Amino acid sequence: MPSLKESQHFVPSAGIPRISGSTPFREVYQILEGARKGAFLLLRNDRPVSYVKAYPLAEKVITDAKGDVEKLRLRSGQPIQEVVTELSGQLPEVPVSAQPVDVMADESALRQRLATAFTVEELGQPVGWYLNQETVYEAQTERTIFICSRDHRNTDPDNGTCWKCPLPIVRTEKEKVP
Repeated sequence: MPSLKESQHFVPSAGIPRISGSTPFREVYQILEGARKGAFLLLRNDRPVSYVKAYPLAEKVITDAKGDVEKLRLRSGQPIQEVVTELSGQLPEVPVSAQPVDVMADESALRQRLATAFTVEELGQPVGWYLNQETVYEAQTERTIFICSRDHRNTDPDNGTCWKCPLPIVRTEKEKVP
């Protein structure tokens, strides 16, 4: 049986940003841009509690703001844990399995389960993550772009306005990471 480390759905431990729940929303997207990733592990008490796809979260926040700069400015400074909690049920959630899987686990059995991020262990030590569904894994290869009313592209929501002009952020796009 092949090792999960050989699967395209395996991501080494350092390959998914780990973000504290107290991190402000805008900083999350700065971290993701720097890492060139489209998803992150949300931490509570330094433990991963969920795998969050960045694009659907940003899209929901921007859509809910409806071009209101003040609303987006407030949301941008809000801790990511609060944002995720408030929007829970409105976004596709990907839980982190409470039980790690061995590097030699049966991949086909893991693929049969609901969308989940599994800690992969080798000799009892964590070596990475197995993202069992294509839609979970593909979020790693996307980045979120924030677009203002003049179609300027921004890598994060800043304070609700564009970096290049004073207009509000009004929509998002996703872009494949090379």
